[in-house]
Amino acid sequence: MTDTLRAGYDRGLACLSAIEDPVERAVAYFCFGTRRQFYFDGNKRTSRLMMNGILMSSGHDAISIPFSRRLEFNLGLIVLYADAS
Repeated sequence: MTDTLRAGYDRGLACLSAIEDPVERAVAYFCFGTRRQFYFDGNKRTSRLMMNGILMSSGHDAISIPFSRRLEFNLGLIVLYADAS
């Protein structure tokens, strides 16, 4: 991870740590990790894993996107990529 990318990651984690609701924090991490492309490969998979780790460590169930809603999910990600700056 380059220094600029690492600095952005550290700033993002600091912002995320201020979110008290673990469900909101988990979903925000997913959006943050997916959008910023921190990982060499598998950004969505890794971010989803981290999101579910945050959820489960706070006593919530993991989020799983059923196949029947995969298209809707992917279309939402396109909006996330287009809207985020």
